[in-house]
Amino acid sequence: MLSGMGLATKWDGLIVGVIFALALHSGILKIEIGLSQTIVVWLLLLIGVFVALYNAKKRKSLFSPPVDGFVMGFGILYSVLNIIQTMPVKH
Repeated sequence: MLSGMGLATKWDGLIVGVIFALALHSGILKIEIGLSQTIVVWLLLLIGVFVALYNAKKRKSLFSPPVDGFVMGFGILYSVLNIIQTMPVKH
């Protein structure tokens, strides 16, 4: 997990972001925000994808490696889970 020098990596942030997204989506954690959940979900998805593309194109972190990993892991996974949940089921 954490690198040998005690510094967090992008993967550490990604794992924490995924765990946080799963806990929030499953209801283990609850956060109240003044914005509509739809707006928050789309903003998180856009920010997560932007950070991922920035990392891929520039080959460096936008914020810091663990923060970038957290933003990608949490933002993208939480958004996708919420989008899937709101999609109508076709029989």
